[in-house]
Amino acid sequence: MSRLTKIAPKKNRTDFLLECAKAALAEARAKHPAPLADYSHLMGVLDEEVFEVRMEAHRKRVRVEAMQSELLQVIAVCLRGLDDLTLMKKDSR
Repeated sequence: MSRLTKIAPKKNRTDFLLECAKAALAEARAKHPAPLADYSHLMGVLDEEVFEVRMEAHRKRVRVEAMQSELLQVIAVCLRGLDDLTLMKKDSR
């Protein structure tokens, strides 16, 4: 059983997952503070993260905790793309 599975509430997991996504986004921003440069940059980062999900999915025995981590990283990249490329650029005009 993974760490997330152990601490996830039985009801209203949506709020829990949103908090996990926020934490993943904060971790990504701390690790890579510069905003995504453009949509090509976004797609390169997203491709890399999806590739890691794909590699985990093709293991003989999927490691649930690793899969959860990779999926949260995909979510973080998507949220970052929304913010860096659609919201922040509009704010800076």
